[in-house]
Amino acid sequence: MPSGEMTAWMGDHSSQIGDKSICELSLVGSHNSGSYSISTDFGIGKFSPVPRFLGFFFVRWSKCQSVDLYSQLLLGVRYIDLRVCRSHIDDKLRTEHTVYGELLESLFAQIKRFVDEHPTELVVLFAHKFRSGFRDLTRHTDVLAMLKSSFPDFGEILTRDEEFHLPFSELKKRGRKIMLFYGNENVVRVCKETPMLSPEALQHDPWFNQQDKKGLDDALKTNKPFLDSSKGKLIVCQAILSPKPLLTVIGGIFGILRFLLCGIITFSFYPQNLLMLAKSANELSAELVAGGTRMNVLLVDDVASCEALVKAVVKSNL
Repeated sequence: MPSGEMTAWMGDHSSQIGDKSICELSLVGSHNSGSYSISTDFGIGKFSPVPRFLGFFFVRWSKCQSVDLYSQLLLGVRYIDLRVCRSHIDDKLRTEHTVYGELLESLFAQIKRFVDEHPTELVVLFAHKFRSGFRDLTRHTDVLAMLKSSFPDFGEILTRDEEFHLPFSELKKRGRKIMLFYGNENVVRVCKETPMLSPEALQHDPWFNQQDKKGLDDALKTNKPFLDSSKGKLIVCQAILSPKPLLTVIGGIFGILRFLLCGIITFSFYPQNLLMLAKSANELSAELVAGGTRMNVLLVDDVASCEALVKAVVKSNL
C-alpha cells in the first residue's frame, strides 16, 4: 500500500518542476489502470476472442494492476490509461480489458477524490479504446455527461488545448488539476465546451509488442533518442510485456496445480499471470532509469510492486 512519500510529489517539488511543461517532466503511468477491477462477474466483452468458459482463466492475463485508481495515484502515478466501453450486458459505462471491469462513474469518483484531496497535483487522464457500444458520436455524450456530473467544476480543473505547453506552475495557478486526452478525434473537434486534448495531435504512445525482457530492452534502446525527446508531444513509453500464447497456457497449468496443491508448491519460477510477468519489465525499466534514460511517461504494469521505480522516475525530475 502507499507509503505516503509520493502522494503529493508534484506539490512537494513545485519549486524544481514549476518551470517545466508536461512534455519536459518524467511521469509514471499505470497501463490499463482500471483493469484491477475486471471480473467475469461483470461479463466478457462481445469483442473478446476468448470463449466464455475460459473467462476465469483469461482474467489472469488481463489484469494489469493490483490496486485501485486512488491507490495508484497515492503511489505517485500521474498518468491514468483508462479504457472505456459500454457493457452489452447491463448497458452501463465501464472499463475493460477484454473482460468488463468497474463502472466508469466509480473510476471518475476515485480520481476526483484524489485531486480534491491533493490540489497541488496534476493528473493526466487518457480515456480511449471505446471498443463496445460507440458506433456514433451520440454514445460519447453519455461519457461527457458523466464527466461533467463527476467533476462539477470541470470547466476550471480541465486543461485547455492552448495551455498544453504552459509550465506546471502556470497550470496550477490557473487551477488545472486534470489533463484529459480523449481518444476520439471527432468528439474532441466537435465538443468544444468540454476542455479536451487530442491524442493524435499532442500525444504519441508507441507499443513495442514484445514478449520477453530482451526484446523489450532492444526496443527501448533502439527508440531511446525518440523517447528522450518529447518534440512537443507527450511521449508515452509502454514498458510492458505481452504474454506469449504458450506462456499463458503453461502458466495456467502451473496455476491450476498450485491451487490443487493448496499453495504447498508455488511454481513461482514461472509467470502464472500478467502481474508476475510485469516483474521483469519493471526491473528493466528500473535499470534504464538508473542509467540516466529519460522517459516522458513510463507506462508500467503492476505499479504497486515497483515503488522504488516510481521514486527513481520522480527523482529524475529534480
